[in-house]
Amino acid sequence: MKKSLIILAVAFVLIGGLILITSRVATPWQPDTRLTFIGFTNMPARTNALFAVSNLPTEGETSWIVREISRKEGTNWKTWDHRSSISPVLDWYRPTPANFNPLAVIPVETITAPSRIVTELKLHPKGVARFFEDVRVRWAMFRGKNYETAWKGPSFFITNETVAVGAPPLQR
Repeated sequence: MKKSLIILAVAFVLIGGLILITSRVATPWQPDTRLTFIGFTNMPARTNALFAVSNLPTEGETSWIVREISRKEGTNWKTWDHRSSISPVLDWYRPTPANFNPLAVIPVETITAPSRIVTELKLHPKGVARFFEDVRVRWAMFRGKNYETAWKGPSFFITNETVAVGAPPLQR
């Protein structure tokens, strides 16, 4: 009986140590990912800003989360009204042929004022660390918390301002 308790205690200590080690390791991650504003698209339900994505991360699976969409009013930035019927999420458009990089499509409230868009790019761990990340996410959701609070990995923020300018003059 005493021997099995010692084995069980050692197993708990090893598992706890593994969880602490894998959740605290900071990965030096600085992707060279860029979002370049290329124009607006008019959809029936909303207006979107279209971005060319360059240097997609190749280190592993990533999540893209729109953290802020705001528009300039005078000298201040007014944040997107989160109660509006259109949620500010990043969508992807994949042109053909398949060798082209995808385009990021993000809704904006207006094209008559500059917009500021902040996107968070998260790198998910691989292997055993991914398993423990999934456990933390499920535990946070079970407790009724936002699953992003369980995130322990590296994040990279991309800020981009869009400005609608008039068409260039015609060259004759």
